[in-house]
Amino acid sequence: DWPRRGEPQYMTDHFFFHASLAVWFAAHGHAFPAVSHVWRFEPDALFAGGLDALMAWSRAHSADVVLPRIKTQAETPKYPPFTRDPQLLAHVPASQRVWSYFVVGRYSRRFLGLMERKWADGQIGFEEVFLPTSCANHSSAEWPCVLHGLGRGLHANGDPRADAAIVGAAHTRYRPAWDCAAFVAARERRTLDFWHPIKQRACVADYLDGNETVVEQARRWAYVPPSPPPPRPPPPSPPLLPW
Repeated sequence: DWPRRGEPQYMTDHFFFHASLAVWFAAHGHAFPAVSHVWRFEPDALFAGGLDALMAWSRAHSADVVLPRIKTQAETPKYPPFTRDPQLLAHVPASQRVWSYFVVGRYSRRFLGLMERKWADGQIGFEEVFLPTSCANHSSAEWPCVLHGLGRGLHANGDPRADAAIVGAAHTRYRPAWDCAAFVAARERRTLDFWHPIKQRACVADYLDGNETVVEQARRWAYVPPSPPPPRPPPPSPPLLPW
């Protein structure tokens, strides 16, 4: 039985959201071999800028995990999710236990491979802690997992000419919801900042529908060619001889 029976559904869902990314790569990854990172937005998380600016920022960052803000358990000892999986984090010192809101995040393909192995092994945890802590504590001869908080800017990869293009997350919070009109004003100024939560989005739709440039850009971004069928699996191996 699920050990957290009786909790609100949205709380139990916080253990499984990102496993869907592994499912997507299992079904479609063969059609996108060059994809190195993916973004995941919650429906009530919006970006005050164009996707072209966000993708330019993204291409200049090689970090494996990018989340709104990174905080340690030592900094925020009363953050409740740290008490939800005590056995999972028992071997991790408090200074290396980190958390962030995952209302928006960007993940490398190799990090998702790391998490897929953990999930397949039966390891699950409250993802606001489990995902960033898994990255912060992974280091191997092949690759150390790099964890960044939004707001570092393009110059984090050594390009001082791009200092002005900094994607932030100062407007991400748990509650209360942001006013729709306040977000639209920021979107018009292209502040390049993530906002969450925005529950009432009618004025956002009106703004986007009335902006011909945005509509045309959305048409270009929205088209994704269908994935070819996955390759045939290899033939089964012959049975092992009994010696």
